[in-house]
Amino acid sequence: MVGASELSGARFTPDGRHLVINVQYPGLTCVITGPWSALA
Repeated sequence: MVGASELSGARFTPDGRHLVINVQYPGLTCVITGPWSALA
């Protein structure tokens, strides 16, 4: 299904080191690691 997906549930882990997002279709959970303090 092309174009039938959306991101949801973006949250940081309690320690603030990872950003977790869910992709509704095809049902993926992604963990993004970054130097978040460098963005501030």
